[in-house]
Amino acid sequence: MMIVALMASVSACASTYRVPREEAPPEWREDGKPTGFMPIEGSAKSFPGNHKERGVIMEFAVENERTAIITNTLEWTGPFGGSNIIPAGSPAYARQFSLRMSSNYGSYFGKDMNAYNNPIEWCVPRFDKGDAVCIFWEGSDRARYIDTSGGTPLNASPTSPSGMVGPMPQVQEQAVDFGHQMKIQVIVDTFRSNRITVATRISEGDDWSSLGRTKVMFDEGDTVTLKRFDGEFKLTAHRAGNGEITDVDVEVIKEPKAGRLQTFKDVLEMFMALKAAEAAKAAEDTDESDTASSPEED
Repeated sequence: MMIVALMASVSACASTYRVPREEAPPEWREDGKPTGFMPIEGSAKSFPGNHKERGVIMEFAVENERTAIITNTLEWTGPFGGSNIIPAGSPAYARQFSLRMSSNYGSYFGKDMNAYNNPIEWCVPRFDKGDAVCIFWEGSDRARYIDTSGGTPLNASPTSPSGMVGPMPQVQEQAVDFGHQMKIQVIVDTFRSNRITVATRISEGDDWSSLGRTKVMFDEGDTVTLKRFDGEFKLTAHRAGNGEITDVDVEVIKEPKAGRLQTFKDVLEMFMALKAAEAAKAAEDTDESDTASSPEED
């Protein structure tokens, strides 16, 4: 389940999402149905060789798992005037966002407005604008249209719960073809003197959004083993005269596999596990160093 805490704020002429007081119909409920990314079997690829910053180590194709067609034409007025139209027959994908009202201590400590009633949202990609509009169900005769400035057209990420009230969409769930390919990629992200960062991202052509980054430290031989999506890679760093890492060689030890991601929650859990493993490895290395330098007792 993808949960994004949308901070309550109001932009010009737009109003804030209103939590529904009635149960949503089936097409607006999660009901155990996935709202994440489904991997395309057999699409995983690795890219051994020399890589500079932003070089792709591996990738696999994914598609949104729960999709639908909007069967009626939707028209509403934008926050600064002007008409917005979603034509009948437009494809959409499901997401699960949550609104958390901010307290004096920030949104983390605020009240979860969707704790007991949280319909899913349907997002319609706008490839010409590089974003999407997500439709929030507020009741049987009321929907809110929120433009997304974060994420990508096929992986929307609203940054505010403010939007415009508009007509109720008629949603027909079915498989759809968005006509655009989406990939999960693992890249060598940035270089430092003694480490690099490795990032996982959603890529749609030249458009992409980050799913998280981890630090990767090299050993004394300037090598490190990287594990991602059941794959295993040996990375070897090359340095300039001042010791700065300039590029890395990537050797594939074990080929990766396409893996399912339930968007943000699964990504967060994956990176928490990776960070825990990195911390355990660092502690193990410290223990070995302490043991080697300690005098033996007679």
